[in-house]
Amino acid sequence: MSASLTAGIEGLVVDTSTLPAQRIGDGQTILFTVYAKDPANGSIDFHWTFAGSNNWTMGPSTTNGTTTATADGGFQNSVLRDISAEVIAIGTAKLAKAVVDVISTNLTTGAQRFTESEFEVELLGNNVVNPANVVIVLKLGTTILPDGTSVPAGSQIEYSVQAQDPDGDVLDFEWQFPQPFPPATLTVWGAKIVYDTTGYTTGDIVQGTLTVTDRVGGQVVVTLPILSLT
Repeated sequence: MSASLTAGIEGLVVDTSTLPAQRIGDGQTILFTVYAKDPANGSIDFHWTFAGSNNWTMGPSTTNGTTTATADGGFQNSVLRDISAEVIAIGTAKLAKAVVDVISTNLTTGAQRFTESEFEVELLGNNVVNPANVVIVLKLGTTILPDGTSVPAGSQIEYSVQAQDPDGDVLDFEWQFPQPFPPATLTVWGAKIVYDTTGYTTGDIVQGTLTVTDRVGGQVVVTLPILSLT
């Protein structure tokens, strides 16, 4: 991904392409790439700044990026920016500005030509699943069990969930059940699971939580309906 800009000073040309908006979340990064060429065949240096004053949460920071020579005598420079810790203070999105200084040095005279390029990238907040939109169904065989139902100890209880991420992400489902016997907490994954109540005795209750996680780490925790054992 790159930002949109073409700029030049004294023949030094800097060019990049269009950068789309990016959603903030775990493991999310932006690859900034800029191309520069000096018609006088001077050496090229790059200096990137991601300043807090330009709306970056994790700033200020600077880097020279990674430079590779291109076949036409120009240079490409790239910086991979981690945005997983970015924070939106107001609203659901923010514009953050990246600045790259490009310096061309004449290899004979040492004279330098300089251009500074600025461009904005839109960072979008991650919309997590609304707990009200997480539908959990418990069944014993084909019978749906409402919250507070009593079932015989040793029953095989089917738990299923329906939920949709506002951003259209694939969701992970993690079920956790505290138990009156080892293991103290049982963890199971999937949209549909079966919980075995063997080992429970009359008067015990089955309870637990469901954690719904989207692809960029957004989570919601929902309390499961309670069952009592007879």
